[in-house]
Amino acid sequence: MKRWKLSIFGKTTVFKSVAVPKLIYPLTVLHIPYQNCINKIKKLLFNFLWDNKPDKISRDKITQDYCHGGLKMLDIEIFIHFLKCSWIKRSKFQPDLKWVQMYENMLTTYGKQFVFKCNINTNDTEKLKSMVLC
Repeated sequence: MKRWKLSIFGKTTVFKSVAVPKLIYPLTVLHIPYQNCINKIKKLLFNFLWDNKPDKISRDKITQDYCHGGLKMLDIEIFIHFLKCSWIKRSKFQPDLKWVQMYENMLTTYGKQFVFKCNINTNDTEKLKSMVLC
């Protein structure tokens, strides 16, 4: 990729279309990765984005939607949380499956407060709301 002179928009597109699909399976089936693994992924991503130079736009800003001045760059930490919770919506449509019944049984131990088990904090929910409202 170093041979090609891509714009920031092109690099974000390459990242989302090439790198993210390769990350989906391992991040879905494995336990939540350690923070140092997440930091390595972020470092690789932003080194690619800025050609191994210091960031020119803050990482919080670049992950925002276009209507908020961002580039819709993927926030890896939030993406991991979404992957971990994405199967929940499928369980509502298939309550007869054994894995759904098993997990619902496990949730009763925790008072059925699954959101607290996902490690989603208020900052993540605020980012979700802003992405949906655009």
